[in-house]
Amino acid sequence: KWVLDKGRIKNHSNGQILEGILLDITDQIEDKQFYQTIFENTDSIICIHDLTGNLLHVNKAAAQSLEYDISEDKIESIFKFVREEDTPFIELYFQELEKKEKLTIDLRLKSKNNNSIYWSCRVSKLERKGITSFIISAWDVTEKLKTEKKLKESEQ
Repeated sequence: KWVLDKGRIKNHSNGQILEGILLDITDQIEDKQFYQTIFENTDSIICIHDLTGNLLHVNKAAAQSLEYDISEDKIESIFKFVREEDTPFIELYFQELEKKEKLTIDLRLKSKNNNSIYWSCRVSKLERKGITSFIISAWDVTEKLKTEKKLKESEQ
């Protein structure tokens, strides 16, 4: 069992008294651990960023897709993955996020090793405790696009 305890010592005519409460938070801890396990171990790419592109959470699948090691590399901003020539598209991305609760988009990203990585994404707005953020659920379609390109070239 997980217990949250809150208390204080109160002075009383007979001495000091401990006044407090114990709450069983086992379910909340187990729920948090359950969702954390899914986030960390899913093969689906999941990132959460704020209104300015600061990355709040990046799962292992996202880091691996972009050729980063989540335990060694610091991944702080989505702009780290944007090629200079794609910067105008990121500005459009944020403009669209201001207008819509959900967005479907394909992105070309820059990996740690400067390779082009392609994600097919679904972006959803999150409101939590007065803070707006966006969750990206994505699939790496890089190999699929390469295969399609080779198939087209072979047919010509």
